[in-house]
Amino acid sequence: MSADQSAPATTPATSTSYPNSSLYVGDLRSDVGESDIYDAFKECGNILSVRVCRDVKDQRSLGYAYVNYQNPENAQKALDTLNGKPLKGKPCRIMWSCRDPSQRKRNEGNVFVKNLDKTVTLIQLNDVFSHFGAISSCKVQTKDDGTSLCYGFVQFSKVEDCNKALEAYNNEKEKEQFKSLGEKFVSRSSSPNISVPTMLMILLPMYMSRTLARSSPLKTLKNFSLNLVRSLLLLS
Repeated sequence: MSADQSAPATTPATSTSYPNSSLYVGDLRSDVGESDIYDAFKECGNILSVRVCRDVKDQRSLGYAYVNYQNPENAQKALDTLNGKPLKGKPCRIMWSCRDPSQRKRNEGNVFVKNLDKTVTLIQLNDVFSHFGAISSCKVQTKDDGTSLCYGFVQFSKVEDCNKALEAYNNEKEKEQFKSLGEKFVSRSSSPNISVPTMLMILLPMYMSRTLARSSPLKTLKNFSLNLVRSLLLLS
């Protein structure tokens, strides 16, 4: 497990406040359309609009969408009950749609987790790490058919809570609380199930797509390099 500031933003907000009525829905299969999302989310309340984001050239899905409810309470219900729900076999990731530019630029408080048991779900990952503080997003990486790739990401609302989770993981007396994520995750002696080159191929496109529009290419690569070095130094 390692601190990683390049993890994608995703999943459940544990706050009882309602930032807005709009939700981000990610990790979608390319064949999931607006009607599929509407059918899955309508049970939580009146939906004003659903938009799947698509490539401007060929109109292929970019793998994420926005759902706008009539009121924040319905959006909160959807976030609480539908996060991780399979859409055409693949679990979706839900989080609040962030309209604050300063929050969108925030890349701190992220943890990269590997060697997860293949049965661990997004909800289980969230439940384990929420013990250390409020989580703004988390994810278990999967194939299109929903099969886990045994690694994921957790983003804490506060950097201090991220540090608490890392300290607990590095403390043999406290590692028992991570046992539900799998023996390989808890054991330091197990070999990683994801190589550094693979990690680079996964993280760099995510990081570039999230930050390139807001920063120069040189600054984006510099920040990514610093974050990656920090992650590798903390890899268990």
